[in-house]
Amino acid sequence: MKKLNLFLIIGLVWCANFSQSITSAEYFFDNDPGVGNGTTIMVNSNSGEFTQTYSIPTTGLNKGFHSLYFRTLNDEGNWSLYDRAVLYLAGFPSGQTLLSAEYFFDNDPGVGNGNILVVNSNSGNLTQSYNIQTTGLSEGFHSFYVRAQVTDGTWGLYDRQIIYIKDFTAVGADIVSAEYFIDSDPGTGNGTSF
Repeated sequence: MKKLNLFLIIGLVWCANFSQSITSAEYFFDNDPGVGNGTTIMVNSNSGEFTQTYSIPTTGLNKGFHSLYFRTLNDEGNWSLYDRAVLYLAGFPSGQTLLSAEYFFDNDPGVGNGNILVVNSNSGNLTQSYNIQTTGLSEGFHSFYVRAQVTDGTWGLYDRQIIYIKDFTAVGADIVSAEYFIDSDPGTGNGTSF
């Protein structure tokens, strides 16, 4: 019994040593400036979890791929290893606005050959709503793509979303019974009928 108590006490002391709080954080792009020399991020007091949201400026970075690194400092003065995220900065050409946009399903018909989306004059942000025709698409999963063109004629990369087409025009069976239950399912046919 004494051995068990000793192991329990040692285990609790050991666990207490690992319950530190994050007191500071830093980030940097592409090249490590050295521990403690990145751009400082203020952190809220916490219990060891770091789940805050930040807006990190990319001013001064060229278009293309970049590595964004984060690391944190605990209340004992120890820095973590860094965590890396790869990002791509496409950039928006200075003085350019959106000229046109297009969409297509499943297969790329080539730049400028998709279905046209009318774009109102804007300052570079497309916040319009469209009714997209899905006539001719079979029931099931499809890839929906959209891309835009700026006033100098440059087309952007496409954005892809997976969608599911369901044919609701097909004649369905009539509902002949229904049931409901609260909290736990009693099994098919054993619920309360309505």
